[in-house]
Amino acid sequence: MPNHQLETNTAEIKSVLGITCPESEDSTVKITELSSLAHATSTSLCFCTERMQKALKTTKAGAVILSRQLAEIYSGAAEKIVHENPTHAFAQLLAHFYAETIPKIGVSSTAVCDPSAIIHQSAYIGPNVVIGAETEIKAGAIIHAGTVIGKRVVVDEKTRIHPNVTVYDGVTIGARCIIHSSAVIGSDGFGYAIHQQIWQKIPHIGSVRIHDAVEIGANTCIDRGMLDNTIIGTGTKIDNHVHIAHNVVLGAHCAIAGCVGIAGSTTIGNHVRIGGCVGVNGQITICDHAVIGGGTNVTGHVKTPGLYVGIMPIQPHKNWAKASLAIKKLGQTMTHKSSE
Repeated sequence: MPNHQLETNTAEIKSVLGITCPESEDSTVKITELSSLAHATSTSLCFCTERMQKALKTTKAGAVILSRQLAEIYSGAAEKIVHENPTHAFAQLLAHFYAETIPKIGVSSTAVCDPSAIIHQSAYIGPNVVIGAETEIKAGAIIHAGTVIGKRVVVDEKTRIHPNVTVYDGVTIGARCIIHSSAVIGSDGFGYAIHQQIWQKIPHIGSVRIHDAVEIGANTCIDRGMLDNTIIGTGTKIDNHVHIAHNVVLGAHCAIAGCVGIAGSTTIGNHVRIGGCVGVNGQITICDHAVIGGGTNVTGHVKTPGLYVGIMPIQPHKNWAKASLAIKKLGQTMTHKSSE
């Protein structure tokens, strides 16, 4: 994202956010950048949530977007812009003032596109892109350099695929999606049958169906289904280095943090949030609105919405060893009592 200087003020900021103020409360502070609280200057605009109150006390920002509750207790010099969701408001401003550059439409001279591929005249196909037979790239889609897209793929309107992504045959990607560099969509699932002590590969004839407004992080891999499709629901956001195995069904508007692994044939509901480095066993179900804390191992069904964690907090090794021994002894005691 370009780091250019802005030429705006708090009156324009409020207008972009749809905030109206009485004339008696209206003021105009010059704004040249959107910044963090810690690195702000007198012409910076920042935002603050309840967790950021310590930084708010010492910030040098010219203006701050904050909740009404924080505005009532803040006594600093920055102009207060009250918004019910400061994080969302700041995201709107970032998108407004620092919009990503849209490449010129057309197909690069170094791209290799099968003659049967259908590429909309408003799409952009970057250098060294490869597009297979019977693939359709719809209006406003952007395919950056070095991406390889297989046969019979559909990339819907206004989807952006960053450099060096691989999309295997038969994958369907919805509208307004973002796929970051080096992601792999539609590779074979980890499926083998053992016969006479030798692993035999099971062909995967399903695919991957990604619905609208999904974002997929760099180096994330989503495997194709063995018979049915692996599915990613509308509006779901997936971080970097995530592995989603074959036949997973991931619901709408989920958020999956980095280094999560979801094993095959697991079904995850809508509005689920999964913290970093979580491992999810295969063939289980996680209900709508569940929240899984970072580092948790999910080994069974999650049937009720709520927050779930399954790890010890970090602590000195000596303390951890004592706690682990105590848990082991507790388990032995409970087993002994149950057998009496």
